[in-house]
Amino acid sequence: MLRINQFTKFAAVAAAVLAMSLVFTAAEAQAYGESNARALGMGGSYNAIARNYHSIDHNPANLGLDGNKGISVELFSLGTQLKNNAFSYGDYNKYTGAYLTDADKQDILAKIPAEGLNLQALAEGGAASFSYDNWAFSISGYGYSSVYLPKDPMELILYGNAVISDLELDDTEGEAWSVADIALGYGRPVKTWSGGELAVGGTVHYLRGIIYEKITSSEGYATTGDTAISAAGNILVKSSTGGSGYSFDLGLATRFEDKYYFNFAILNLVNKINWSDETEITDYSFRMDALNSNTMDDDSLTVSDDTSYAIESFGQKKPAVIKMGLSSQHYGILWAVDYEQGFSRSAASSVNPRISGGIEYRPLRWLPLRTGVSTGGLIGGYASFGFGLDFGLYKFDFALANQGSLLPNGSKGLLFSMSSGFNF
Repeated sequence: MLRINQFTKFAAVAAAVLAMSLVFTAAEAQAYGESNARALGMGGSYNAIARNYHSIDHNPANLGLDGNKGISVELFSLGTQLKNNAFSYGDYNKYTGAYLTDADKQDILAKIPAEGLNLQALAEGGAASFSYDNWAFSISGYGYSSVYLPKDPMELILYGNAVISDLELDDTEGEAWSVADIALGYGRPVKTWSGGELAVGGTVHYLRGIIYEKITSSEGYATTGDTAISAAGNILVKSSTGGSGYSFDLGLATRFEDKYYFNFAILNLVNKINWSDETEITDYSFRMDALNSNTMDDDSLTVSDDTSYAIESFGQKKPAVIKMGLSSQHYGILWAVDYEQGFSRSAASSVNPRISGGIEYRPLRWLPLRTGVSTGGLIGGYASFGFGLDFGLYKFDFALANQGSLLPNGSKGLLFSMSSGFNF
């Protein structure tokens, strides 16, 4: 019996689409905080721990707490995320290179949700951020990409046209954008007492849009027969090559009982991005008539075209997010728990609450070890591990996280982050 590796073909198609979507995430970013390796290593539980320029991403009120004296400078930070909504690392190991039975094929298709196979990529990073006492300044950026692929083509790859002859190519969805962020944050102490303090703070962001792409509609079909294949379809894409905007964050932070920290922040309380550069709609269409091995060289049978027309500038809002955090240190172990709640659902935001927890322990003074878990939110569930090199003046941090499962074999994605900086 012919040994055909359908799952490898399936994975190759998905990987190709994801690679194309990564083109739109070339911008650096920090909007989601995953480029902070110390935070990622603790499961994202960092709202009550963040100090100096890191406070801009979590809670500017932390700049008003005691312990922010001096100068801190970031050399670089980088974070990336790749994930899908269907297949785990264990699925890849199980099916790649194996002969697929009908039961295997049914299992693979059953893992794909009705809305289709979703591939997501997130890139974050920054450089040259710094803080001095109660002030912080950062230059960063972020890029996000998400695409939904319909289920029918996946079924054709697995079963062939003997079983699936007519395909609907509707319901392809996709969105990608990247934005640069210049931010200035300030925190002010409001009150102090024995064993406690209270601070408030705010951050102003100038946002510079780099690129925006969104599939607004898609339709098409493909018909396969014994001797040829015919197909047609079109996709409308809304796009812009630049824009500008603003956002404002507000926060409150407190220390009580001497060693407990609690804070509350609203990020993107007021915000807007106006996409105004080269705004347009592009209509991509294609038609393929009775293509087979005998007619592949006939260019007249395959026709593609794209037509663009200008549109008015359009706006985009970053979703407002509430963040709360609690942290303390006992017996040499730093622990933290966070709660985050978004208020709108989109390709880059979720209304599902995010709850996370993490710890940091130093077996050696210069070697912090970290681990944490997170569930919900845009990023989804993950378990993380990280470490740092803390030499006082210079710090380096690294973290990895697998998504969708506490164990690597069940992971449906990967988060990676590293960051470095100086404290004077």
